[in-house]
Amino acid sequence: MERAVWCENYGTREKHAIRKGMRSVVEKFVSATNLLLVPTQQIIGDGLVGDTVAGKTRQACLVTLVDRKSRFVIGGKANKKNAREVSRIIICALRGLPVKTITPDRGMEFARHAEVTSALQVPFYFPPPHQPWQKGINENTNGLSREYFPKGQDLTDISQECIQEVFDERNTRPCKCLSYRTPYEVFYKKPLHLT
Repeated sequence: MERAVWCENYGTREKHAIRKGMRSVVEKFVSATNLLLVPTQQIIGDGLVGDTVAGKTRQACLVTLVDRKSRFVIGGKANKKNAREVSRIIICALRGLPVKTITPDRGMEFARHAEVTSALQVPFYFPPPHQPWQKGINENTNGLSREYFPKGQDLTDISQECIQEVFDERNTRPCKCLSYRTPYEVFYKKPLHLT
């Protein structure tokens, strides 16, 4: 088992604690080295890749979870980019969906992965450090999200409904890699009649 160091907030007290070597530690940290060697997942919900899209510094952020097979985007807005808010958004977004694993990046905002695992019975796997190419699907999705929410924009005033509209638009956009089907059609196995 690997262990990762994290600090939930960015306040001065935490910075002082880090200098003194009093960091909090993520327990039960599981590496995804073997999991990510499989190039494509065969089952819907078999692997979600998670990340955050930051707004202004220390403000709200988007939490994006992308299904590897269908490219279906799930997520929401966290009021602050900290572990408590991000885990709350993940639990709310995934409740009732067929999910088997989640592979987020190694950021501090995913430090409360044990809460999500206990609430949803879904294991978390973390990729090796400094290898973002293993989560290319999510990085591409975050880039597409930047079309709607440019870098440095304050996401605090944007409603959850507006963010869900962006995710819905993304999920109903036909993709060449899905034989010009939409992520929605592949994820839910229902044909859409787009006009």
